[in-house]
Amino acid sequence: MTFQILVVCTANVCRSPLAAALLTEELGGPTHRLAISGAGVGAMVGAPACREMRRTAAGQGLPVAGLHHHRSRQLTVGELAAADLVLAADRQVRSTILRMAPDVAPRVFTLREAAALAEVADAGLSAHGTGSDRGVGAERRLRDRVAAMHASRGLTEMPRTRRLLALPATLRPLAVHDHDVPDAHQCDLAPHRVVFRLTADAAHRLGCVLSATASTPAAAR
Repeated sequence: MTFQILVVCTANVCRSPLAAALLTEELGGPTHRLAISGAGVGAMVGAPACREMRRTAAGQGLPVAGLHHHRSRQLTVGELAAADLVLAADRQVRSTILRMAPDVAPRVFTLREAAALAEVADAGLSAHGTGSDRGVGAERRLRDRVAAMHASRGLTEMPRTRRLLALPATLRPLAVHDHDVPDAHQCDLAPHRVVFRLTADAAHRLGCVLSATASTPAAAR
């Protein structure tokens, strides 16, 4: 069995390919236990990854082979049903996903929301681990982690909109909700470097928890 992570944005050319590439790096590349893919809720099928994001990622030292070879795909209900963890770029994309497939709600989070909840769930499971998951496969542990993340909704600090000094101080700051990665192609105030920074931070935080979960039972940590 394979634990399937599906990353979703609007066009599947910028935010979701970046997040998939970053998570692949964090989780040590594709393995028999993990499969990471992406799609868009309004994708033009076959489009390459955003040139500006490829340039930004390269400037930050991220291996961009996956981004160079990326071609966009349109999200399907079947993919949502098969995914063990669905990561939306923002709340609007998450809402679109839930309208398509309401039953997958316990497995759908925005990327930044998932990072916060993963840390809360990790702390709770580590504190209350009893050893009952010894001998349980990595895929089962990862699915249990997602269930714990869902159960932790509402236990983190209330999300709010924060103002980021994304542009020179003479221009208007960018207002970003704690659960969103803004779309650089829809918001002139959201430069690709800010999209990269927010995505990289969330992918690192989430990746750390998932990597530890996949490799070592909680009770042994």
